[in-house]
Amino acid sequence: AASIRLLDAHTLKMLSFGSFGLDDFKRISDIPVSKSIAGLVVQQNRSIIVPSIMKDKLYQSKKIIATKGFHSLIAVPLRIPSFLKDDGDILGSLQIYYKEDDRKFAKIEVIMAEMLARRVSHVLAKKKILDLKKLNDSKEQITDKIFVKLSRREGIKLKDFFHLIIPEIDEFHHVFNCSLFTLSE
Repeated sequence: AASIRLLDAHTLKMLSFGSFGLDDFKRISDIPVSKSIAGLVVQQNRSIIVPSIMKDKLYQSKKIIATKGFHSLIAVPLRIPSFLKDDGDILGSLQIYYKEDDRKFAKIEVIMAEMLARRVSHVLAKKKILDLKKLNDSKEQITDKIFVKLSRREGIKLKDFFHLIIPEIDEFHHVFNCSLFTLSE
């Protein structure tokens, strides 16, 4: 099994970003950075080997892991580059779980886990680029629609502008209900 936790810099918690082989809904959705293996990986920016999860004080979800039969893990750092000047890189941890208890990990296993983490970081960065491109394309479509309306010398009313924009931004902001109120004399 494997799981990913990402650092929320505002709350200083490690948020569950997804997993394979573990039930996401049964796991703790956010854990403190200071009291977790994933947090320690982010703080120290290095891989951590846990030969026995049950004996480790920092691992909190022992009951869930025990029911699945996992007893050891490798946790490696993730770094997803930011493409905006104001935002820093997104930091996180990839945890890979194993069935053996008191497992002795070979150096090559840690190297392979770190390579996997770099690949996961690359894929997540690529997804972020595609999402930003999609947002940019949507902005361009909105601008084009407004320009077409104005080029016909029709003018554009606030109500028309509202009806034009809401379907476009719904995809990004998931608008369920929206109202436009205007004031008049």
